[in-house]
Amino acid sequence: KTAVTKVGAGVADVVHGFTGKEEYEFGDIAKTAVTKVGAGVADVVHGFTGKEEYEFGDIAKTAVTKVGAGVADAVYDFTGKEKYEFGDVTKTAVTKVGAGVADAVHDFTGKEK
Repeated sequence: KTAVTKVGAGVADVVHGFTGKEEYEFGDIAKTAVTKVGAGVADVVHGFTGKEEYEFGDIAKTAVTKVGAGVADAVYDFTGKEKYEFGDVTKTAVTKVGAGVADAVHDFTGKEK
């Protein structure tokens, strides 16, 4: 076999392995690449949203839900309250700052109050 024949056979094997087609037609590589990338994207979207079928807006809705859950967890961790009510973060911050000031005064003076 000539070098060109060997290279051609090697390329044909690679194309067949990638596309799964015995006979190459113009555009097969691009079409296969798009299909494979699309499948990868679909897997990522499914992993993120938990939905088998994507509908417009699913990614944004899931992101908002996950961020909201993260914010809710952070508020709970900060306030210790299961259900948020307006002013809870401010009240907790004032309480914690006040406790910090009281601790600082105690450390400086050695007095409890």
